[in-house]
Amino acid sequence: QTPAKTARIGMLCPVRCAGPGYTAFEDELRKVGWEEGRNLIIERRALEGHYERVREVAAEAVRSRPDLIVGPGATIARALKDATSEIPVAFSFVARPVELGLVQSLARPGGNVTGVTAISPGAFLAKQFEILRDLLPQAQRIALLANSGNDDHRLALAREVPVASQLGLQVDVVEVRTPEEVSAA
Repeated sequence: QTPAKTARIGMLCPVRCAGPGYTAFEDELRKVGWEEGRNLIIERRALEGHYERVREVAAEAVRSRPDLIVGPGATIARALKDATSEIPVAFSFVARPVELGLVQSLARPGGNVTGVTAISPGAFLAKQFEILRDLLPQAQRIALLANSGNDDHRLALAREVPVASQLGLQVDVVEVRTPEEVSAA
């Protein structure tokens, strides 16, 4: 009997390629017959929070020529799209893939990039501001840690922070681009 082909998935991760989301991904692959070590190889590459390396690491993933590359978030999806037009790319947690130019439409992505968006565009931060107002009606000023280098964050800030003023909240956006900056922020 001829052995089945071993598939190769490149995985690009923002911090570590570990945790509940990654475990769920691997569990779902097993349910449809793909098992690491048997007929699947997953080549994991972690940014360890250093987004300034995303283009370099995306290029490494493309050079290894996997059958598919997966990665969460707009910054990683953008880097992968820019790095290849041939290898299929699947993203997750990108709130505005059409606006960001990653896909042509949600129904028909086109090209080699597709994915899952689990974030409701246009209402994610706004809903958090509403909940905060309900929980702390006396609050007047809040700080929001964000990475404007992340396309999703940048668009959300521009569109959704104005909702806070309608709720009587002043928002101070504090820029954080690396894990080392979190404590100071």
